[in-house]
Amino acid sequence: MVAGNYRNYEEFADAHGDLDEAEEESLGELVKSIAQTKLRMLEERVKLSIDPYEIWFKPSEKEQYIRDVISEWAKIDEARPDIKSLSFQPVPASKANGLKAKLFAGEWNKFVDEIAAGRVEVAEVLFLDSQDAKGDGGSDARYYVKVADLNGNVIKGCVCAIKYSNKGYYDRAGWISPDEYMRAYPERTDAEFDEYELYYWAHACQDPVDPSERRHAYILHYNFKGKEYYGVVFEDEYNDLKKIKDYFTSTPPENQFKYNNYEPVFGW
Repeated sequence: MVAGNYRNYEEFADAHGDLDEAEEESLGELVKSIAQTKLRMLEERVKLSIDPYEIWFKPSEKEQYIRDVISEWAKIDEARPDIKSLSFQPVPASKANGLKAKLFAGEWNKFVDEIAAGRVEVAEVLFLDSQDAKGDGGSDARYYVKVADLNGNVIKGCVCAIKYSNKGYYDRAGWISPDEYMRAYPERTDAEFDEYELYYWAHACQDPVDPSERRHAYILHYNFKGKEYYGVVFEDEYNDLKKIKDYFTSTPPENQFKYNNYEPVFGW
């Protein structure tokens, strides 16, 4: 377990080095340190690609610790309340006003009719994180969102963003992934990267979370051809539902709410 009590990655970085440290290095030293960081990240990816079953390369103590933490999270997540436990209320019928379209909008207009009839529900939630799940070609990205209820209790699994090219929020309430930390501070030592990675997996993703530090999102729920569907919209989209119109006219609604290739693995 890594010592310290940090609220975000910047506090961690402040405690481990001068944020202007890179400016104090010579250009040659900075280029060298950046190259070393990139090489370290590449080595890890290559090792996994050539030996995916780890016959020759055994995980380090740090890697095994992280895997154990993730394995425990998977068990914890399975026991969490599911999306149906959220407090859903009908979307105000007034939101359907002016949403109908004339061209190539069959599915969208059906959705608008459902709103007008009070059959589309919404639950306000806390946004925690988002990840993408891409198809074979990498061009049909779907973004999936991890959420908590308004009291901070993390919800099991994740839900697809309706506007599937929109990753939504990025800040994760002040935490960035270990890879992002390495890119943000390429001049720092390997020991610091290792310490951040351990701290991130052990502390950055908690349950319950502090609601005061989280942005809000909205989950829409409705019935289509006898099946229930859920999808995330962000605040600007919920305030102006026309922003998601094209994602109904171009794709059947059921494709908005399912995993594309795999279920993303979140650090929660």
